[in-house]
Amino acid sequence: MRLPGGLQPFQISGGPAWARSEFFSANTVAAGNPSEDQLLEMLRTLLAERFSLKTHFETKVRPVYMLAADDRRSGSAAGVQVANEGSCVRDDPASPSDSEACGSLGMGSNHIEGREIFIARFADALSRVADRKVIDRTGMPGTFNIRLQWLPDEGNTIRSGDAIELRPDTPSIFTALREQLGLKLEPGKAAVDLLLIDQAERPGEN
Repeated sequence: MRLPGGLQPFQISGGPAWARSEFFSANTVAAGNPSEDQLLEMLRTLLAERFSLKTHFETKVRPVYMLAADDRRSGSAAGVQVANEGSCVRDDPASPSDSEACGSLGMGSNHIEGREIFIARFADALSRVADRKVIDRTGMPGTFNIRLQWLPDEGNTIRSGDAIELRPDTPSIFTALREQLGLKLEPGKAAVDLLLIDQAERPGEN
């Protein structure tokens, strides 16, 4: 799940241990019809007031993955295909959430499917799975239809709401990338934008 401002969990550092294990509910109503940016600013104000939250941004060199073509694979991979005319549905304002619409990307705990998307966008989605930034180094131009399915590690919990049923012999993410897409993840290091938590306190009673 994407965090406010497009941050991923691996981009957040610091703070007390309870901030990563305890859950809270917040009920509030925004007046009028605020934009997404205005809602985010309201959320920041709420967190500062109720949790005494103080943060700052830094850019640091962190471990990342480079998404590259797998030279060991011969032939074409069925899971990634060049997007041709008619391979997806052109945007229809009446059904903006159409999973077959051009430019759509859907993902869950064990699958990603994109229609006419750039590889860089696919790499961004992989960042959520790999729990570290994934950078596109494939050099593959144009847009693609992509389908990737994998079995998460045993330690990862699959939420029934976003997982699909797969065969028990479905491979892990690294093997699935190679076998289904002809791609691989190579470890490396690069600059990553981080949100550092300087202070956070449990909220008091309402």
